[in-house]
Amino acid sequence: MPEYRAYILGIDGHRYIRVADFLSDHPDDATAMKAAEKLVDGHDVELWDRGRLVGKFDHEQGDPVSIVPTQADIRKLIGEHVVSAEETESKEPT
Repeated sequence: MPEYRAYILGIDGHRYIRVADFLSDHPDDATAMKAAEKLVDGHDVELWDRGRLVGKFDHEQGDPVSIVPTQADIRKLIGEHVVSAEETESKEPT
């Protein structure tokens, strides 16, 4: 289960303060990102799920400037590039 946290960033780009009233139990990254985006008001915001950076929102652009792939994206990427052991064995010359 995700445990989201939002941080307001200081001028130097380092975490400044954790947003205490940010709900940590959003059902997925997209929902949590929409909630975090609302916090952007003259300062940058980072969204984390435990130790995983989910997104960073730039106060000047208003859009996420750096989004780490979601777990679903990673599974999809892995699935596209990993060949099962059975496929590998069937392709090896005998």
